[in-house]
Amino acid sequence: MITQTMKDGLKTAKEHKWSILGMWLPSFIIGLVLNGFSNVNPNTAMDGQSASEATAAIASSFSQSIGVVFVISIIASLFEVSLQMGLLKADEEGHFEFKKAFVGFKEMIWLSVIGISFLTGILVFAVAAVILVATIGFAFAGNSQANNFYYVIAGIVGLLGGIALIYITLGLKFIYLTFYKDTKDLDNGLFKAFPATWKLMKGHRLQLLGMAILQILIAIVAVIVLGLIIGLVIWLGTMISVAGLALTYGIIFGVICFALALVVFFFLSIWFAMNNIKFFRAINK
Repeated sequence: MITQTMKDGLKTAKEHKWSILGMWLPSFIIGLVLNGFSNVNPNTAMDGQSASEATAAIASSFSQSIGVVFVISIIASLFEVSLQMGLLKADEEGHFEFKKAFVGFKEMIWLSVIGISFLTGILVFAVAAVILVATIGFAFAGNSQANNFYYVIAGIVGLLGGIALIYITLGLKFIYLTFYKDTKDLDNGLFKAFPATWKLMKGHRLQLLGMAILQILIAIVAVIVLGLIIGLVIWLGTMISVAGLALTYGIIFGVICFALALVVFFFLSIWFAMNNIKFFRAINK
């Protein structure tokens, strides 16, 4: 199934590359811009302030930063989820167009997306918190009682907890697509999306994990090949002794290498995005 899914995704990505790229770019650009805003730290003037004033200023700045990051995360998530829904709709209809990248903002779907994100976040956070507390608790017991057995238990709990988180994440991978395709028109469709997607992923988690690992390996190979090409270009450049010629060579081939890297990045991004859509459609027949 994995091989066929990725072949189908590659075929669609090649046939509709410009249309899919046009649909994908808004989500990418919005995410890039919002991420830039989230990394801007507000300046806190502390010269001449007392310790209590400085502490209050830092706390206020931190709370504002958390709020900004939260809002930015929601907005970026909405565009990303809308893109997934748009790609699914376009693939089903066989017609990719720019406006379908924004289907998630129609008919109050975006509000349900926020609700699903909130509930998913609470679930994952709660499970992660339990695992973390249990792991730290056993590790602390091992330290206080000088007993390695507790360290072993802590390691086992941490390992099993990590596997549990991966299991849950895989089980909820397509919750937005399940909501969009199967439950959005039902009463309490937001809540029904959770058991529906969990049932949908039964028996398919390892396949999805395998596809994700394969995509990571492909990306790593692409990076290695690009690195070798850039290294070869740099090595050839060091053999040019004329300063002006070396500068011209560096500019031309630097632009070419940069353009090549962008092409590879964009193509892998739309290919992997289509792989997810093909996988979802394959298990949701």
